[in-house]
Amino acid sequence: MINRKIKSVFKYILFLSIFFFLLELLARFFFPAFQANNIFYDIDKNYRISKGVHTYFNTYNGVTFRVQEYLERIKINKKKSVWFVGDSVTNGYGMTFNETYHSIFQDLINASEKKINTYAISSYGSDLKKSFDILNNSLLNIIKDNDVFIYQFHFNDISDLSKYNSNFNLADRDSTQNIFIRLTNKSQVFRYKYLNHSTLIKLFSDFGSELVRKTSGSCTERGLNALGPYTHAYFSEGYEEMSKILWNDFEKILVNTKELLERKNVDFYVLISPISLQVSHHEDINKTKLNLNCSTQEARKKLIYILTTNKIKYIDLLSSFKNFSKKTFKEQNIQPLFLKGDTAHPSSKGHYIMGLEVFKKIQRNL
Repeated sequence: MINRKIKSVFKYILFLSIFFFLLELLARFFFPAFQANNIFYDIDKNYRISKGVHTYFNTYNGVTFRVQEYLERIKINKKKSVWFVGDSVTNGYGMTFNETYHSIFQDLINASEKKINTYAISSYGSDLKKSFDILNNSLLNIIKDNDVFIYQFHFNDISDLSKYNSNFNLADRDSTQNIFIRLTNKSQVFRYKYLNHSTLIKLFSDFGSELVRKTSGSCTERGLNALGPYTHAYFSEGYEEMSKILWNDFEKILVNTKELLERKNVDFYVLISPISLQVSHHEDINKTKLNLNCSTQEARKKLIYILTTNKIKYIDLLSSFKNFSKKTFKEQNIQPLFLKGDTAHPSSKGHYIMGLEVFKKIQRNL
C-alpha cells in the first residue's frame, strides 16, 4: 500500500516536472525577450551580480565607487579628475563596466592623451540630496581645485526626494496592489537569485506586475500609476501641490551644491539622463503604459529653466537620443536605447551616446 502511494506521488511529480519543462520551452520559444538574464544577488559587500552582470565596488573615505575588478583600489592622485555622482544609471545597471557611459568617457579621454582621472560614485535610488550629502561629508576632503563634478540627474529623482518627507507611500494604491507589492518585496531575494533563471517565471512575474497596476482610465483614476516614478517631476494630475514643494526643495539643494563647488573652484555640470517616454520608437518598452499626457508641466523644460536661471551648466542628452532613434528607424535597424521593459535605464547603445556627449561637451574645459 505504501509503495503504491509512493509510486503515485512520484508519477504526479514526474508529470508536473514534464509539464513545467514543456511550458518553459514554449515560453522560451514564444517570448524570447524574457530570456534576458535577470539574476540579482550579493556575493559580498564589494561584489554583486546585477541583472546577471558581475559588478564590483570599493569604498574610499566612506564613499562607494564602482570599479572594474574585484577589490580594485581607489587611487586618488594629483591629476585632474572628473567625478560622476548619480543613481543606478551611473552605477551601470545591467551593464559591464566597459559599457558604462563613464568608462566610455574615460576611453575617449585616454584616446585624446589627456591625463585625467574618472570616478563613478553611485547607488540605486540615489538623488540630488544623497549626492549633496556625499559631496559635503566625504568628497570635499579629496576633490581638488579645477576638478569637474557631474551630477547625473534622472526624472525619478524628484519623487525620490519625497521619501525624505514621507509623502511617497502606498496610500494611493488599492489593497490588492499593496498585498502584491508586499509579497513581491518579501520574495524578491529568493526570486532574483534562483527563480529568475526560468523564462516562464519571469514571464509570470512580468504579467503579474502589470495586472496590479492601473493601465487604463483617466489620469486621476490611475493616480500614481499614471506616471509612476515620474509623478512629481511631471506634475501629474492630482499631485501638483506636492510636485511644486519637491521641485522647490530640489532647486534649493541644487543651488547649495553649486555654491559649495564654487568655493572649491570645481566645475559643476548636471547631466540629464533621458527616459524612454521622451524618445520615439520606444513605446513597447512602456509596459505599464505611463502617460505623459497626465503631466501638467513638462519636466525637462522645468529643469532647464531652473538650471539656466541659476547659471548652472548642463548636458542635455535628449536630442542625441532622439536623432539616433530617428535614424535607425528610417533604415529599419532600430536599436533600443533603453533596456527591455525599463523606461529608466539606458542600454549599452544609450550609454555609448551618453559617454560621447559628455566628452564632446566638457573636453575643451579639461
